[in-house]
Amino acid sequence: MKSIYKYLMLIVGVSALVSCEQEYDNPIDELTQVNLFVQYAAGTPGIDEPLEVEEGSGSEEFTIQAPISKETDLIAEVSFSGDAEYGVDFEVDGDSLLTASATGATFYIKYEKTNNTAVTVDQTDFTIDFIDDAVADGDKTLVVTLVGAKGATDSSIQLDGGRGAIRKTITAIISDNE
Repeated sequence: MKSIYKYLMLIVGVSALVSCEQEYDNPIDELTQVNLFVQYAAGTPGIDEPLEVEEGSGSEEFTIQAPISKETDLIAEVSFSGDAEYGVDFEVDGDSLLTASATGATFYIKYEKTNNTAVTVDQTDFTIDFIDDAVADGDKTLVVTLVGAKGATDSSIQLDGGRGAIRKTITAIISDNE
């Protein structure tokens, strides 16, 4: 009788423990995977609010960076949109500029390991020169969208442009000075 009582108590105890187990949702299950990306650096003009410039006012500097290094050189691509015309209202320049046209530009991002082995600096700067076209043609808008980057020697390395929609687009309003 005592052994039956012990087994009953054991079954009741185990049942109580099992029934007290609470199921929790795993918060990681709700996260979406983010691909590696290149982005405009924090504080880059025109990423949070449109940059307002006057034609002929000079140039602005912008920085593209890969915050998580692939430990290889990259080629970043930007596209141009809006009603500002390349070669008429603006031009791009910089030591890392590879190509530029009416539709966009490409830039070389050199991989450089810093003295601190835990930190890498994969970024490049470029400028947009705002040209005075000497024509009264109204204000223009320039949108420079960071398309992404690829490995300079390994095309299987692909990085998205921006962290989602964050730090992906520069907008400049070029005011006519005529």
